[in-house]
Parts: sequence; structure tokens; C-alpha cells
Amino acid sequence: MEVSLEDWDIQFSYTNLEDGTIGECSVEPAHKSAAILIDVAKHKNKEQLLDTIRHEMIHIVHAHFESYRACISKYLLPSVADVADDIFFIGAEEVVLRIEHLLKK
Repeated sequence: MEVSLEDWDIQFSYTNLEDGTIGECSVEPAHKSAAILIDVAKHKNKEQLLDTIRHEMIHIVHAHFESYRACISKYLLPSVADVADDIFFIGAEEVVLRIEHLLKK
């Protein structure tokens, strides 16, 4: 199975990340651009580093859901928006992990 992101502008940066974070991804779906930050020092080997890169790239695949979340959040009461954000981010991470598992097979 191949995931194509050839039409995206993806910038990789290697930096120190806080709180035990080994990778982060921020996306701009409307512009098909993304930035992936990787903390190389926190990786034990090349395989773990490649797993993190794959994981962050999967976030790009479902980036349009993030746009939808941001769009509807502005119409919610702040307390409801906070809960909705928590639910979204937990669900999004679960989807990423499941896709990651499928790609490893």
C-alpha cells in the first residue's frame, strides 16, 4: 500500500522537542503544505526514526479533518469546543496509529 503525498510541500526540521515528544506535524490543507519536526536525539535507531516520520506523514493524510474541526469549533461555546477538541485529537491519534499498523503489515 502506498500513500502518495507528492503534491504536498512538506518541510522537515530536526530540533529538540519538549515533554517527551519525538515528532510533531502541523498542516495547512488548503495550501497542501506541512511541517514535520523530529527530535532525532530521542530516537534509539534508524527504524524508530523512520516509524516516527511515517507516523507524522499519516497526520498529513487526514489533515482535511483538522480543517473541518477548526471550522466548526468557532461556532461552539468555548467549554464545548474544548471538549470537542479533546475528542477530536484523541480520535485522530487513534486513526493515525491504526493506519500506521496497517502499513506495517
